[in-house]
Amino acid sequence: MIGIFLPPAALDVSKIKYALKIISIFDKQQYEGKIIIFVHRKDIELLQNHVNYIYIKEFGFSNIQRKIQKVRKILNFKSSIDYNITIEKYEVKFAIFLTPMNNIVHCSIPYAASFQSLGHRLNPELPETTKNGRWKLCEDASSAVCNNAKVIFIDSDVGKKYLDFYYHQKGKVFVVPHNSHEVLNIDVDKVTQRKILNKFNVSNDFLFYPAQFWPHKNHVRILEALIYLKGKSVDLQLVFTGSSKAIREEYNVEYMLKRIAKDSNMEKNLIITGYLEYNEMKTLYLNALAMIMPQLIPEPCIPIAEAMSLGCPVLTSKIPGLMDQVKDSGILVNPYDIESIANGIELLLDTKKRGILIKKGLEYYRSTEKSLDKIFLQIENRIISYLN
Repeated sequence: MIGIFLPPAALDVSKIKYALKIISIFDKQQYEGKIIIFVHRKDIELLQNHVNYIYIKEFGFSNIQRKIQKVRKILNFKSSIDYNITIEKYEVKFAIFLTPMNNIVHCSIPYAASFQSLGHRLNPELPETTKNGRWKLCEDASSAVCNNAKVIFIDSDVGKKYLDFYYHQKGKVFVVPHNSHEVLNIDVDKVTQRKILNKFNVSNDFLFYPAQFWPHKNHVRILEALIYLKGKSVDLQLVFTGSSKAIREEYNVEYMLKRIAKDSNMEKNLIITGYLEYNEMKTLYLNALAMIMPQLIPEPCIPIAEAMSLGCPVLTSKIPGLMDQVKDSGILVNPYDIESIANGIELLLDTKKRGILIKKGLEYYRSTEKSLDKIFLQIENRIISYLN
C-alpha cells in the first residue's frame, strides 16, 4: 500500500495544484485499492473533486488521542507521530509527503517528499523565512528529507542545484516543473467574464497578481511602480488576491497597500479580491494586461505557468528560478527597483510586444507540458519499484 500524506500546509492556494499534479501520476484504475490519500477531515471534500481511483481517508489524531499524547508528553513517555499510527493501521509500505512536515524525521518506512521552497536558505533576511523559529523548522525538515527520502520532487533545475549545494541529498531527485492544472480548463463565457469583472470593480486595463500577502511577494513595490507611472499619465488598476487572513494579519502588507493607495489617491486603482473561485481566476488571467510577479525569492511559481497557458503575458523578476521558468517569453525586471518594474509595465502597453510575449509563452508552456509525461513515468516506475 502507498500512502500519500497531505497535511493542511500542502493544501493552501500555492501548493494544492502542485500536490494534485503528483497525485495524478497514480490516479489510475490499475492502482485502485493500492493507494490511499490521507488528509485531515476538513480537506476530504476538496480532494474528492480531483481524484477518480484513489481512496481518501482521514488522518491525524482524534481528540481522545491528542489528550493521550499530551499526557504521555507530561510523563516524558515516547510519543507516537500521527502519520506513523496511520501507517501501521493501513499497512502502508511507502509514503509520499507532498510538503515537508516538521516531524518527517520520525517516518518509519521508505518515503518520497516534495520541496516547495528553500526560501529559508535563499532569503534568510525575510521575516516569513525566520520568524518564530521558522528557519529551524524548515531546516530540520529539509535536512531530514535530503538525508532519508528515497525520492525527492523539486520544481526546477535551479532548485536541484540549490539542493546539491546546501544538502548533498541521497535520494533520487525528479524535476517536476509547474504547469497549469486542469481546474483552469473550465469554460467561462464572455457574459460571465463581464459579470466577474464588474463584481470586482475592474473598469480599466489591469495587472493581475494571484498571491498571498507575504513580504517576499513584493506587492508594495508594484503599487509604487503604478504610482510612478500615473505621474506619466499611465493609469492602470492592480488586482491582488491575498486570501489568507492569517498572513494578512501577521505581516500587515494589506494595510500598507491601502494606506499608500489612500495617500496617493490610488484607492480605485487597488483591488483586493480575497479568495477566488476557479472561474474568477481564469477570467482575470484572460482579461489582464499581464500577470505580474516580481517576487524576491528566486524560485519558480505556479501562476507563471498558469498565465502562459492561458495567453496572459508575464512580468517577473530577473533572478534565478524565475528567469529559467520564463526565459524569453516574459518581461524581466529588477524586483528591488521601482523604476525597473514601471519600465517593464510600460513595455506591456505595446500591443505588438504583448502579442509576441503571448505567442512565446504558449509555445514554451506547451514544450514543458510534453516533458511531463516522461518524468511522470520515471517517478511512477521508481516508487512502484520500492513496493516490489
